Amino acid sequence: MKGRIRRGLLKSYVLKLLQQGELSGYDIMQTIQQETGFWKPSAGSMYPLLQSLTEAELIQYRMDERRKVYSLTPKGQQAAEEVAAVGTEVQESIDRSIAVFNNVFGPEEKDHWRHHRVPEPLRERWQQLHRAWGDAALNPSQLDQAADLLDQLLQLLQRPGNARQHTEEE
Repeated sequence: MKGRIRRGLLKSYVLKLLQQGELSGYDIMQTIQQETGFWKPSAGSMYPLLQSLTEAELIQYRMDERRKVYSLTPKGQQAAEEVAAVGTEVQESIDRSIAVFNNVFGPEEKDHWRHHRVPEPLRERWQQLHRAWGDAALNPSQLDQAADLLDQLLQLLQRPGNARQHTEEE
């Protein structure tokens, strides 16, 4: 399964995206690729899924020129909320599993795949930021504010004397 995404995640991702507003099938595929940086669902998986979600009355569409633009139905909104709740439960389960992993393999391996360079006092906030960012639908003004805050953080981290000494092991 290396390099592949579990099939059930596509349905959840589509519902999440449609909570944020109307999108065409092509727009959904492009958004997923932009957000993940690597995963672009194929038309062969996207359009049958959209048909299935339409038949299940979770989504509906309207024609915009020659393309279908999809949106959630009330039933689909409820399903999207249920998916988000399950996602939170799964994330908590993963976090507990990582804690056990860390207890077994020690602090050197702690969060090695994601947060290994984030100092302990900031790690929880970093994880919260990561989760919140995925749920955020910011308007242009809010995006500008977020960019300004990140610029301030970068300036703090890049001040002379704040650079870590890197070893050959890193």
